[in-house]
Amino acid sequence: MARFLRQHDAINDRQLRTTVKLLGTLLGRVIKTHAGKGVYNAVEKLRKGFIGLRENESSVKHDQLIRYIGKLDRNTLTDVIRSYSKYFALVNVTEEAFQHINRERRLKSGYDSWDGSFDSTLREF
Repeated sequence: MARFLRQHDAINDRQLRTTVKLLGTLLGRVIKTHAGKGVYNAVEKLRKGFIGLRENESSVKHDQLIRYIGKLDRNTLTDVIRSYSKYFALVNVTEEAFQHINRERRLKSGYDSWDGSFDSTLREF
């Protein structure tokens, strides 16, 4: 992951978002192939539904999504939960790599350590 992100001269928020979107697309393909189209459709319905709620709050839409989740059979629900767990694990690893690369570049550019780093903490003492 870090090598992929390092290919860019300047790692910025747009590149991070693009990488996360790519990983989401790839995970979607894996879900469709291994868990089935039904699980994929459930994940997509929930993803799009909750994105819509974030953009336009609606208690009616929220309740519809919660009822939809409640109607999923146990196996589908388990696979949906696992899908979201895997997605957020990928996002977290990507963000950590992004932060590591930015910190590494900052140090190589001659900037001081960032607040909370081991070096910065030792210098405080």
